[in-house]
Amino acid sequence: MAAKNRSYPELEGWKNYNKEIFIGERGEAVYEKLVHSQFQIPKAGFVSGLVLTAETLFWNGIMGGMALFSKLRPAHPFGVGAEGTVRILDSKLPVTDFFKPGNVYKLKIRYSNSNQDDDRAYDARAMAVSFRDENDDSLLDLIAASGSKFFPFFNLRSFFHFALAQIGSFKIYLLSFPIHLAGIIDVLRKDPPSYSLIYYQPFLTYKLFTIKDGQFLVRFKIIPAGRDLEYGRLNREEQFKVWELINAPVVGDPRPKTYLRDELTDRLLKTPIEHILQIQLMPYEEDVPERVFNMGEPWNPFHFPWVDIAVITLTNPITDSQAEALRFNVGNLPDCLEFLPSKSSHDFNSLAHARQSIYKTSSYLRSIFRR
Repeated sequence: MAAKNRSYPELEGWKNYNKEIFIGERGEAVYEKLVHSQFQIPKAGFVSGLVLTAETLFWNGIMGGMALFSKLRPAHPFGVGAEGTVRILDSKLPVTDFFKPGNVYKLKIRYSNSNQDDDRAYDARAMAVSFRDENDDSLLDLIAASGSKFFPFFNLRSFFHFALAQIGSFKIYLLSFPIHLAGIIDVLRKDPPSYSLIYYQPFLTYKLFTIKDGQFLVRFKIIPAGRDLEYGRLNREEQFKVWELINAPVVGDPRPKTYLRDELTDRLLKTPIEHILQIQLMPYEEDVPERVFNMGEPWNPFHFPWVDIAVITLTNPITDSQAEALRFNVGNLPDCLEFLPSKSSHDFNSLAHARQSIYKTSSYLRSIFRR
């Protein structure tokens, strides 16, 4: 039985067995070597910026082509949408105009699977949230994935290798570094009762400008309002064969392949659904260590506790066509938030840098077919 987890209450009674699995497959000496070297990134050189631009353009072409030919989102293509409001709480945090207590914004959201069209399959889940103004224009988009601590890639270069594993060997990728295995075990879900009962994180680090309290680095998390234990995480047996479960076909499950989408719509027709938006804050300093931007390493919640900052209330489902028309982008930010610049495809801010451009391109190409 896993020990009580006070830092991550949603993980109580559950354990990530990545260390035991990795050592069993590659040995303890290899594990110890890689766990201490996996986040060592090369120093940016003279051409690093040019390489980052080239790799970003490459992914624009790949993702844009997928959107153009499939007419679907290149990532998270199958999902369900809803609308409602988000209300900023009086959390006693440093004040900004956008996160001022009492502010209320319109909201559009979309829950989705990572790439499976079958809700019954093993897959990561996602929740994209868009704060909207009175003209229904986006003020802030948070694109969050299931998971609490780890993620299976952590920069643009590791994302490239993760994508190659989709057409190659996931086992080789997952056993190349411990974080890959820990991350996939953390994000995969099977048989969650509802999209709304999953814990989500954008796994990105933002810089926050306050009115009078200086600058901070922040991370966000979206949790069920009831702070329920999270269901759908992989058990021990599933974790030890996780590379066999990714993209595995569903066999012998009589439920509809859209059971999560159906459940969400049916529930919203009867009652509102609430989530809590939480935030971590770390004082910003010019010489802050690079690792604080690493989406593969959680911040210590004892030093940087999660604080409730807003209540998300979903009131109505939206149609599939309305949901597909939504154009989310991690670059849609209010004036008080920004991403720090990226210097190379190896640094920890490279994914935030590239995703802004990639989402813009793929959203535009998808929109062509809806005109």
